[in-house]
Amino acid sequence: MEKQRDFLRTFGGEDRLLAAQTADKLEQCQRQSRMTHTMFLTPHERGIAERVISCFGTPPHRITGGYDSAERCVLLCLPDYMQLQGPEREDLPFGAIRVNWGHGADLTHRDILGSLMALGIRREVLGDLLIRPEGCDVIVMKECMPFLRDNWLSAGRTGLHPQEIPLTDLHIPCGDGKTVQDTVASLRMDAVLGSGFSLSRGRAAALIEAGRVSLNGCECLKPDRQLAEGDILSVRGMGRLILREVGGVSKKGRLRIVMERFG
Repeated sequence: MEKQRDFLRTFGGEDRLLAAQTADKLEQCQRQSRMTHTMFLTPHERGIAERVISCFGTPPHRITGGYDSAERCVLLCLPDYMQLQGPEREDLPFGAIRVNWGHGADLTHRDILGSLMALGIRREVLGDLLIRPEGCDVIVMKECMPFLRDNWLSAGRTGLHPQEIPLTDLHIPCGDGKTVQDTVASLRMDAVLGSGFSLSRGRAAALIEAGRVSLNGCECLKPDRQLAEGDILSVRGMGRLILREVGGVSKKGRLRIVMERFG
C-alpha cells in the first residue's frame, strides 16, 4: 500500500533522504510481511527514524544495537507475527567480532575505526566499538563479518586476530558519563565542544581544524557546523561528548543544552 509522504517536507537536506529511506523500509515490511531493517543509525539519525515511525502510526518495530545502552542502533521493521516477541537473536542482521592485542599495545577508538575504514568498510555497517585496555568488540552487519574475519589483520603496527563471538559475550564497558548542563550562544560545533570540555571557543575551534575531533564517527573540520540532539563529538585524547537535549532560550537569549561527557 502506497503511503502519502507529505510528512517528508518537514525534513531538510540529508535528513529528508534518511526519512525517505526509513519510510521505504516500513512500507517494504508491510507489503512483503517480512522483517526489514536500516543500517546502523547515529543517535541523531535514530531520532529521525522515530519521527517517521510516528508518522506511520507506530507500526511494530524494534530499535537495538546489540545491548541496552548502545549508541549506534538498527531499526528493525517487524511484520505483525513478530509484534509480541520480536525477532530471535540469531535473526538479527548484525553480529560481533572480537580482537585482542594484549600487553604493550595502546589502541584507541580512532585507531580501530581507522583500520576498518582502511579496509573500505563504511561507517554505516558498523555499530558500537567497545574498547577495553587489551582488546575490542566490534558490532557489525553480518554480511561484513566473513570479510573482517579474514582480512582485518592489523591496526597500525599491531597485529590482530579477529574472531566471531555471540552478542551475549560482548564486553560492555561500565558507564562513566558525566551530565553537563550549560547555555550556549548557538549550536555551532566549537561552541558546544567548548562548553562540554570547559574550553575556550578558540581552543575548541583549533582542535576541530587540526582534525582531532570527529562528529558521529566522521572527521569534521568545520567549527561552525551546526549540531542537533543526539550528535556525538569524539576528541582524540580527551573523550566523547553527546548532545542529549536542546532546550529553550534563557533570559539572555542563549540556548539551554544538556550534554553527557565520557573520558
